[in-house]
Amino acid sequence: MFTQNLNKVWQFFSYFGDFAYWLGFYISFFIIYPLLDRADRKKVRWILEFLGPVVIFCYALVQLLKLYFKIPRPCFGEPFCPSSYSFPSGHSAIAFTWFSVVIFYLRKRIYWLLLAIPILVSISRIMLGVHTFYDVFFGSLLGIFVGAVLTYFYKNSSKIFKQLEKHKFLVRKLIHIFGLVFLLIYFLYGKSILEKILFASIIFYLLIEMLRLRKIRIRLFHDAIESCAEREEKILGFFSPLFYMVGLFLSLLFFPEKVFLIASVSLIVGDFFSGFIGKELGRIKLPYNKKKSLEGFLSFFLSTFLAYCTFLSLKESVVFALIFSFLESFLNEADNFILPISSSLLSYLYFLIF
Repeated sequence: MFTQNLNKVWQFFSYFGDFAYWLGFYISFFIIYPLLDRADRKKVRWILEFLGPVVIFCYALVQLLKLYFKIPRPCFGEPFCPSSYSFPSGHSAIAFTWFSVVIFYLRKRIYWLLLAIPILVSISRIMLGVHTFYDVFFGSLLGIFVGAVLTYFYKNSSKIFKQLEKHKFLVRKLIHIFGLVFLLIYFLYGKSILEKILFASIIFYLLIEMLRLRKIRIRLFHDAIESCAEREEKILGFFSPLFYMVGLFLSLLFFPEKVFLIASVSLIVGDFFSGFIGKELGRIKLPYNKKKSLEGFLSFFLSTFLAYCTFLSLKESVVFALIFSFLESFLNEADNFILPISSSLLSYLYFLIF
């Protein structure tokens, strides 16, 4: 009886690091927030626009790390054992994330008393037999790191992104090449995981863009968006990243692996070098498109050719690099969507014919 009661106590403390608990809290807070008066909304807005998204980000990061390390839980085989992997502890990471955000954002000594909660959450995971000391230790370190770093960026986001706005084109291109992370996820975790991540990213981006257009700001995300958006995009919507993710998602969903990789290279690598080199060094305009340059065309061809050589034959690398270079040189609008879809269709037809 004593053991059962003690387990209930540990289960109670575990709730404070449970993602389902925090997600329910965040959704409830999101519903209640508009009903508060203006003064109260101002006081607690940081929970809506920062604390909730950071906890969600931490949870997603933990899941990726679990799938990478694939360490079984110490309770493996027991009826009560969770089905997910053990390292790092998600409960510990989430508990120390929200604690770090509260401490570094509010900066009041009284809140250090809350340290007892994430410590008890971490101990509870060991006492319940679902994690080892190393799981909760590294989960705690991860939570502190995520909370501290993102709080710094949150508190200084306006200043940081205002400086970046002076280099708008460079920021857009850096975001563009960040798509390499999607390819890394693909090679590390496989097609199914990347499909889920892309789909979740599309839904999330749609949500925060709708909120931004309705003047409801999630500061860290919206400052980042507005630092690289053009004037009309700030008013009508910044859909370029959305087209980018949708193009990759549809290519991954409907085409074979090789075709998806070909399309991804054309979008992530070729379009990046074409835009960057064309903008910085482009002098000779193409006769059929004055917005594009010969230097950009050659950069697209050379970068995609070299990338294709890593998994295609020399002939296929030349053919695809040349075809997609011409395709990209004709595109001015919505190229983040048209380029990967067209690349997928053309390469798929090529393999069907040849």
